[in-house]
Amino acid sequence: MVLNGNEADRQSITVGNVTVNLCEQYVYLGSAVTADGSTSAAVKAHAQRTMCHALKFIAFVEKNNDVPFWVK
Repeated sequence: MVLNGNEADRQSITVGNVTVNLCEQYVYLGSAVTADGSTSAAVKAHAQRTMCHALKFIAFVEKNNDVPFWVK
């Protein structure tokens, strides 16, 4: 990932038989870091990653509506 670099900085790196390609975002210590350095893009990426967990929890609660309140 390159933040505020030029086109030459965005080239793939090859060492031996291993090629490292450019990525648009990655997660470091639970926080999304995006190539454009935008905080709003990082928050949006975090929301997209956590949405599947929220949907699983909603499906669990709807199916098991008799679970104790502290689980909900």
